[in-house]
Amino acid sequence: MANGQLDPAANEMGAFINEVQAQLGKKIRDAAGTALIAKATAVAAELLAGIPVTGGATALPTDAAIGMMSKPTPLGDQLEHQVQWDAVALQIVQSVGFSTFNYDLYQLPANTTWEDTLGYYKTQAAAAGWGDAPSQTDEIAGGHYAVWSVTGSNGPTNYFIVAQIDTSDGIYTLNIFGSK
Repeated sequence: MANGQLDPAANEMGAFINEVQAQLGKKIRDAAGTALIAKATAVAAELLAGIPVTGGATALPTDAAIGMMSKPTPLGDQLEHQVQWDAVALQIVQSVGFSTFNYDLYQLPANTTWEDTLGYYKTQAAAAGWGDAPSQTDEIAGGHYAVWSVTGSNGPTNYFIVAQIDTSDGIYTLNIFGSK
């Protein structure tokens, strides 16, 4: 970090997270591991966003062009951003291959399955002009995500991602919008 190499520093945080995940329930208690992962993910997000690591809230990079795409009608009750969800959103968009994004967080009704959520968003994404099927689906720790993409006439590709994370506190979705 001292030499301005923020991407490698963020990658080291990712390696640390992987090590903690590998030891969850073995050498590291779940509560301690969850806290370590949340903090390391927040630090990695701050590094990648070029924000000094201070322990404060993370500001996410955004792009005005993202807001020009139609958004599917969300499912659930909207919540305020929180650092742990900022980090989850960053982790997902990095796995897809972009870093300019914004997202909305929603809490879903209890017992909402991924199949229910995906079926709902297939219909909503199609109605909003994203197509009737995601181009990619994948699993993440505690959940799943699906990616829709549309390449604009002027070149950039816009992305809509819905991720469902099941936690002991409830079921959440992140509706992520980004561009590359």
